[in-house]
Amino acid sequence: MTMSCIIWDKVAGLSTDADMATSLAAAADPKTFAWIDLAAPAASEIDAVARTLQVHELTVEALSTLEERPRVDVYDDHLFVVFRALRKGDGGDVMDPLNAYFLLFKSTLVTLHHQPIGPVEEVKATMSRRPDLMKLGPAYLMYAVLDRIVDGYLELIDAIEDDIESLDEGILDRLDPRVPGKVFQTKKTLTKLRRRTIPHRELLDTLGNQPSPFIPEKARVYYRSLYDHLTRVDDRVNACREFLQGALDAYMALEARQGSEVMRVLSLGATVMLPLGILTGLYGTNFKMLPGADHPLGFWVFLGIMLTLAGTGAIYFRWRKWL
Repeated sequence: MTMSCIIWDKVAGLSTDADMATSLAAAADPKTFAWIDLAAPAASEIDAVARTLQVHELTVEALSTLEERPRVDVYDDHLFVVFRALRKGDGGDVMDPLNAYFLLFKSTLVTLHHQPIGPVEEVKATMSRRPDLMKLGPAYLMYAVLDRIVDGYLELIDAIEDDIESLDEGILDRLDPRVPGKVFQTKKTLTKLRRRTIPHRELLDTLGNQPSPFIPEKARVYYRSLYDHLTRVDDRVNACREFLQGALDAYMALEARQGSEVMRVLSLGATVMLPLGILTGLYGTNFKMLPGADHPLGFWVFLGIMLTLAGTGAIYFRWRKWL
């Protein structure tokens, strides 16, 4: 396990990298704000923290689960929050489950994650540079981590919209055969993203609007802001899905039109060549008497007739605006 702790004492100020005993003692001291971060803890270590902080047994069971669904559980002395972050740069699917667990007490925040989560490290670095932010309390610290996780969703939808613009260019500039595959893959990602945002919106609505002794009124406004951010993500997801469907319809229509144009040109070419085929078929028969067969210019006259017929057919098609 990797454990880190940031403690804000109203008298001593900020201290970091305390051991577990000091961290748990600070968690029980009402004069301090403590943030304990547990990365990839063993079951015995989870049990030790849970016993000290008197965490409910159902929460202890959930803390050991990698794919726990996003939710908020309210207990008498703490909140238990499960929130899913996005994977970045580890070679896996960006939408694979990556859970961040939060135990929010009045003066303590415990974060737990079984795999590295960038937003947690980013907030810890911010608190080291801005120790005064610890004064805002555990509810603000949890918001700060959730805010960066939600930023990941905003960055993802921004990237998807950029990809959609490139798909649009692939349709308008040329019929790229890779477009349908990219459209379906993007729609799959959008569907996963929407399934991810719906439970998180409900979670943030609970944190932002339901009174709680663990989240002061002045802190709930931050959670309502996160709810608005995810609402905008959901709106953009719906807009992207509608645009992709329209783009796919446009691609299929252009592809059908291109196929029709090819068939039209082939049909017109076959029509122009039809009388020539009739003539060559007649003069390819085995009759002894064929008009002009014995004339020294017979071949050239025959060739001229063929060219005249082909040219006349092409001019007629052009006049009818079929060419």
